[in-house]
Amino acid sequence: LFIPIDQEEQVSTGQKIIFTLLFLIFGLPILTLVSLVIIYLFIFQPVQIKGQAMAPNYVDGQYYLIDKITYRSINPARGDVVIFKSFQNPDINYIKRIIAIPGDTVSLQNRNVFINNEELNESSYLNGNMQTYDGAFLGDGQKITVPDDNYFVFGDNRVDSSDSREWGFIHKKDIIGKLTLCYYQCSLSVTKK
Repeated sequence: LFIPIDQEEQVSTGQKIIFTLLFLIFGLPILTLVSLVIIYLFIFQPVQIKGQAMAPNYVDGQYYLIDKITYRSINPARGDVVIFKSFQNPDINYIKRIIAIPGDTVSLQNRNVFINNEELNESSYLNGNMQTYDGAFLGDGQKITVPDDNYFVFGDNRVDSSDSREWGFIHKKDIIGKLTLCYYQCSLSVTKK
C-alpha cells in the first residue's frame, strides 16, 4: 500500500480515499491500542482503592492513576503515597504513605511517631488526634533504622491499617509508583490530601 513518490500522479483520488478509509478503520485503532498499552505498562496505570487503611484521605471505591515513571529518576520521599507489591503475594498491591526513607531512624513513643529523634509533623494529612499504636515489628519505645533501598510505610488510618509496624520494610523494587490523580469517586474523600 506504499505509494512511491514518483508514481503519486498515477494514484487516483478514489485510491487515496480508499487508503485513507482503510487506515482510519484498521490502522488508527491499532496505533491507539499500542499507545494505550505503552502508557499502561510504562507511564500511568489506573487503580481502585479497596479498604479503609488510608481513610479518610483515600477511601474505598475511589479511582486514581499511578505515576510509574517518577521513581525511575528520583527516590520516593517521606509523605509520598505509593502503591507497591505485597511481599507475601505479588499479585496483591497495597497503598501506604512513606513515613521513613533509607537511613532514617523510626520510633514510636506514647503513640507518637518520631523520625531521627524528632516528632513527625503529619498535620497536612492527619487530624491532630490520630494516635499510632505499635505493632509486632515496631514496638513502643523501640528504634529501627531503615536500610538502604527500603522504606517504612504507614496507612493513614492507623487504627485499621496493617503496615510496616507489623511486617517491616518495603523494598524500592516492589514500589510500582506514586499515587497521583483521582479521576472517579473523588468526592468520597472527606479531608485534604
